Amino acid sequence: MSFFGKLFGKNKKTAYTPTRTSSYSSSSTYKPAYTPSYTPSYTPSAPAAPAVAWSEGFEVKENAAGALIIKGIGECTDTELNIPEKIDGRPVVEIGTLAFNKNCDITEVNIPDSVTEIAYSAFSYCQSLETVDLGKVKSIGDNAFQGCAITSLTIPDTVTSIPRFAFADCDALTEVYIPTSVDFIGECAFQYCNDLTEINYDGTAEEWRKIRKIEDWHKNVSFITICCSDEELDLDTEDQMIEEENSYEEEPDEEREKTDEELDAEVIAEFSQEYEEEEENEDEESEEEEE
Repeated sequence: MSFFGKLFGKNKKTAYTPTRTSSYSSSSTYKPAYTPSYTPSYTPSAPAAPAVAWSEGFEVKENAAGALIIKGIGECTDTELNIPEKIDGRPVVEIGTLAFNKNCDITEVNIPDSVTEIAYSAFSYCQSLETVDLGKVKSIGDNAFQGCAITSLTIPDTVTSIPRFAFADCDALTEVYIPTSVDFIGECAFQYCNDLTEINYDGTAEEWRKIRKIEDWHKNVSFITICCSDEELDLDTEDQMIEEENSYEEEPDEEREKTDEELDAEVIAEFSQEYEEEEENEDEESEEEEE
């Protein structure tokens, strides 16, 4: 082979071309050197609660101060009553005497904070009334909810007295919540509440015992547990203790307050004596005239 054949022939060596290898892989994850730490200051707010749909059409009257008293159902056809705080710009402060008495269509009542008084028998024998929110009522009248279908009851801490027959004959009532503001429970307040098994009291057992309770406040209801903040009390045992305490605390006759029956008897006796004396005087005068 010639010189040039050797130089350019099959023994020629190909010039080396380096191959560039990239370190980037399509499967690698891109990580920027800077990660923004900005957090938006705007937090979307929850949707506003729907406005209360006040019941309308009640029969009302004014009190001496110009505020309003619900007198009756009027033209209202609601079965769930949301008593308004104001009517025509004037505050509603009271549910009047016998306002909804024996209305068997009402199933629920919500009392606004403006109402401070529920008068005598305002909701008595509303036999379909199951749910009651008493708001911030201060005064509950006698027989106010007698004969209703209330299942659970919370007395607000603005109330100091549970009057006579207030919740009597509520035979679906199973539990009652009583605050420490209550210092008096009247006669037959929970009479014939046959399903009532539990009273939840905010205070201690000692505070419960200090509440003045008229005899028969729970007439014909005996299986009740009083759940105080520090212990549970059995109602039968508590009643027996009260009876024993009363038997040792008999006051002398001259210091004991007279009952209504005794006062009535004294008035009748006094009246009878005056009547007999008048008759005797008349007889004497007639005899003198005859002589």
